[in-house]
Amino acid sequence: MKIKYVDIQNFRKLKKCEVEISEKQTIFVGANNSGKTSAIIAMQYFIERKKLSGTDISLCNWDAINEIGKRWLVDESIDLKKDEKDLIKLMPTLDVWISLIPSEYFHFQGTLTSIGSFGRLAGFRSIYMPKKLEDLFKDFIEKKNRVSEIETHIEAKSKKRPELWPRNLKEFIEERIESYFEYKTYALDSSRLALEPEGERCFDLPSKSLPLKKDILSNIVKISMIPASRGFNDTNEEKVGYNGKLSSQLQSYYSHFLDPTDGPSNDDADALMAIINAKETFDNELKRSFEEPFNELENVGYPGVSSPRLVLSSKVEPVTSLNHRSAVQYEIDRFKGEDGNEPYRLPEQYNGLGYQNLISMVFHLIRFRDEWLKKVKVEKDEDEQALKIQPIHLVLIEEPEAHLHSQVQQVFIRKAMEILGNDDWLRKNCNYKSQMVLSTHSGDIAHEVDFSDLRYFERLEVNNSTTIPMVKVKNLSKVFGNGDNTTRFVKRYLKSTHCDLFFADGIIAVEGAAERMLVPQFIEHHYRELSTSYISLLEIGGSHAHRLKPLIELLNVPTLIITDLDAAIKNDNGRWEKKMPQKGGKQQTNNGTIKKWVICENDIDKLLSLSFDKKVSGNTRIAYQGEVDITHRKKNIKFVANTFEDALFYHNIEFFGNQDGGSMMKGLKEAAKMSSKDDVMQGAFDAIKKGNKGEFALDLLMAEKFSDLVIPKYIAEGLKWIEEELNKRKKNLSLSESLTKEAE
Repeated sequence: MKIKYVDIQNFRKLKKCEVEISEKQTIFVGANNSGKTSAIIAMQYFIERKKLSGTDISLCNWDAINEIGKRWLVDESIDLKKDEKDLIKLMPTLDVWISLIPSEYFHFQGTLTSIGSFGRLAGFRSIYMPKKLEDLFKDFIEKKNRVSEIETHIEAKSKKRPELWPRNLKEFIEERIESYFEYKTYALDSSRLALEPEGERCFDLPSKSLPLKKDILSNIVKISMIPASRGFNDTNEEKVGYNGKLSSQLQSYYSHFLDPTDGPSNDDADALMAIINAKETFDNELKRSFEEPFNELENVGYPGVSSPRLVLSSKVEPVTSLNHRSAVQYEIDRFKGEDGNEPYRLPEQYNGLGYQNLISMVFHLIRFRDEWLKKVKVEKDEDEQALKIQPIHLVLIEEPEAHLHSQVQQVFIRKAMEILGNDDWLRKNCNYKSQMVLSTHSGDIAHEVDFSDLRYFERLEVNNSTTIPMVKVKNLSKVFGNGDNTTRFVKRYLKSTHCDLFFADGIIAVEGAAERMLVPQFIEHHYRELSTSYISLLEIGGSHAHRLKPLIELLNVPTLIITDLDAAIKNDNGRWEKKMPQKGGKQQTNNGTIKKWVICENDIDKLLSLSFDKKVSGNTRIAYQGEVDITHRKKNIKFVANTFEDALFYHNIEFFGNQDGGSMMKGLKEAAKMSSKDDVMQGAFDAIKKGNKGEFALDLLMAEKFSDLVIPKYIAEGLKWIEEELNKRKKNLSLSESLTKEAE
């Protein structure tokens, strides 16, 4: 049995989204503030039935809730049944679809409407809905009328009308939500799934649906969670809240699973005798130590004839011995004590936060597993144990990368599922599953997992028609289809280079090493607003960049592709040979990205004449070299570059005429001395063809007046475009956040 899907509605930013849960681990990726945490919290709250607040209701539903309240105040012929249906559609909801086999049906006795043939899925909908709408209606009207009388009275005296609580129905609900709302769970008809389009599993309940009498979800699913705030601290600070200290975790684990005084077995005899002997020894020592003070008490008349006598009796409990500052220590093998045998030890808080975090999370996983399996020291009948264990263990982890360097992050994500399944009973009872859902901002974690386990949370763009921030969840396993060359290429490329694009505000794809080194410098020196955005810079050749198209379109963030014109002409052997770009020369581009993405054109003359808007498609813009007017030796010359290097040269001929460096730099210096256009272009073409582009970029970075370089026009236009696109999104995001705060 395992969770197959969850559908979340009306919860914070998640207005309506479906999340497919992988069989083992599911990784939530996406930019900051994209709803990853909301999805994790929704699963925890609904399955454990934790109290919701008014602000957990999606912001875009507040106006509709208040409209219902306005009707109640003015309309005497209220149809409460209709209003209840309308209100329920606005309230937070979680659908859970569980995949199971016939032998597991007994877990759902009396709760299923149908299993259906659609992948044998059992569905349940949990809604945070009114207990009894009549009570909410009556109390809201009564409170609002009383407040209106007071407001009118104050207005008559001060000529100003105050706005007292509750100003609207949403405010009333928020303040008293626990009094009027509760979780109700309904069984869903899985036979409906075959009739619904993919991604539309949140269909309406039948009108006569009745809530289940028992809390089926918490009986089926065990929730364990490691939050992002794990309570770690330095040696000078103690924090209250979630306790991440290993000593506290060990104490809790010992008391639950290891304490020999709790349900002792024959194996605990030695430990119990040691405890009894320790208690007797300590009691005798207490009696001796306190003999003199107690004698002094007798000298002042206590105890009297009828007064009880003081006796000290110790209580030796192994678990309390773990409850002190140095219960857990770290041995430093390199440093020995005076005898040269015992290594020095330091308390746990003196270890680095990274190690504390890793050890703590691993121990949490061990404890989660053993708590789920209800482990005790006394052996139980396995069939009896199975009846008491929830068949699904859902482990939720927020941002495990905190304080961990890259390699440790990868070790953790590789080992987490192994730890959760490391139990002999689980190996024999394979129908009992642990599933882990993890949110992260770490490219190292995204790099380490299977591509099919990634779920991308996209922040939908706020536009003129809506100011409400929304989120859409996309399953990356489906973006490329099944196992073609493009899929294999992208997966291997991302594994070997970049996974940070899953968290980026924008993406810039460049042609080669020179652009990868120099474009960030251009941004830093000339595009300060762009430099404050989270940009993922991909280095990918022009012949392969188009393979990223399905992924870039799915991520739906502003993307700039900086590539080369790559003019070529067929030689006598029928092969395409690189040439200097020339209008009217019957040339074609040899660049796969230009031919297959955004522009889909190969004729050089047409490419050089394309207008700006023809180089943009959706959120993607392509930038390549074009014809530019350059003043050289007091002459106005039209140059057409073929690559990034000659474009940079043509815009900075005088600069290159004064530079020294490697072979390419020397060749360009010689070309800069030429007087005719053809000689300059031929000299640059030859120098670039023979030179090392990486060495060229390093020479430029070392140049004394690097910041004086003029950015090639096509790159400058592209960087300006992506900066403006990101600024639009920032403004819309700021607007939506300010509206949220204002509404709160």
